[in-house]
Amino acid sequence: QFLGSQSVSRWADSHCHLADPRPGFDPDRVIAEATRAGVSRFLQGGIHPEDWKRQFELAARYPGRVFCACGLHPCWVGGTAGEVELREALGSLPEELARPEVRGLGELGLDGRPQYIGRMSLQETVFREQLRIANSKNIPIILHVVREHARAIQILREEGIPKRGGLVHSFSGGAQEAKRYVELGLHLSVSGGNFRSDARRVTESAAKVPAESWLVETDSPDQKHPEWSGQWSEPAQLLDVARRLGVVLGKKTEAILTESGDRLER
Repeated sequence: QFLGSQSVSRWADSHCHLADPRPGFDPDRVIAEATRAGVSRFLQGGIHPEDWKRQFELAARYPGRVFCACGLHPCWVGGTAGEVELREALGSLPEELARPEVRGLGELGLDGRPQYIGRMSLQETVFREQLRIANSKNIPIILHVVREHARAIQILREEGIPKRGGLVHSFSGGAQEAKRYVELGLHLSVSGGNFRSDARRVTESAAKVPAESWLVETDSPDQKHPEWSGQWSEPAQLLDVARRLGVVLGKKTEAILTESGDRLER
């Protein structure tokens, strides 16, 4: 679906931001520690053109291991993005998606938190335009949806999704939303953030969708679980996400990691 199978280990972080520019976050150290833990492939989520450029530079240092995604994040669209910036970014998106290291279009979607909801109409417009590009290229999508699952599902039904599918990253919806996303042909990815208090939503959703619908991610450097050490989340902590999902699905940690990595290849 997203990745190739060149790596020695099949374990893969299905969503992270290793090119994040925040001070003190060292992607080379993070990748080295993840590799020692057995996580050797990384699929990033895109935010805006400057982020894409940082991703390309990192992917060039780790060919066949660090993969990129280009998209216009709803928090950027709903926050600081200017009209000219958005038009230029949307115009350049098809060309960037043709790069060999780019394996998905995203993040795209809707974010209904108070600081972004004032530009919801713009978020919806950009969401639709990105879906049309993804469909024309048949490239998998990486969805970011917060507090707007019903509307996002409606738009996905209206616009359609690529035949190659995609994932809903750090899935925060309920059981019915889970079922609808899976019916559309999408996977559900969970991070440490999905297990911060309890796994009630994941457990309820797991009862409605097949076990093969799930992926694991860290959303590094965000979505840190309170029990994790360090300032940020890191891909090495993917093993703990898999362990927690394994408890819900009744599977061993290694099986969750292997199956999730395999699904990214299909």
